[in-house]
This record gives sequence, structure tokens and C-alpha cells, in this order.
Amino acid sequence: MTNPAATNGGPGESVVDEVRAIRAKIDAEAGHDIRKLTEQARWAIAAVRRGYGMNVAETPIGPS
Repeated sequence: MTNPAATNGGPGESVVDEVRAIRAKIDAEAGHDIRKLTEQARWAIAAVRRGYGMNVAETPIGPS
């Protein structure tokens, strides 16, 4: 992450710009394909769950 004090804008602007740049890079890597982005997100979520030993909670089925 960049140093906010080293930028001309306020501290929040550099973080927002950095997040936008990362988002644009990820989107371009997926070829701007929403299905590929979704698959990458699912893979990342699964990797975090495995890494931290997290389990998915089963939610009760509501009244029908």
C-alpha cells in the first residue's frame, strides 16, 4: 500500500485509488467476464476457509 502522507490528496484518496486500481487489474485478468470473476471469488473464499479452518454454517430452513 502506498504511503498516504506521500500523496497530494487526503489520506482516504490514495486508498480509494489503490482499491480501484486493484479492482481494475483483477477485472482485466478475468477478461471482464463476470463468470470468471465469480469463480475466482469462490476459489479465494474457499482458500481462506481452508487456511483458517473455517466451516460454513448450516442455516435453518424457514417456514414455508
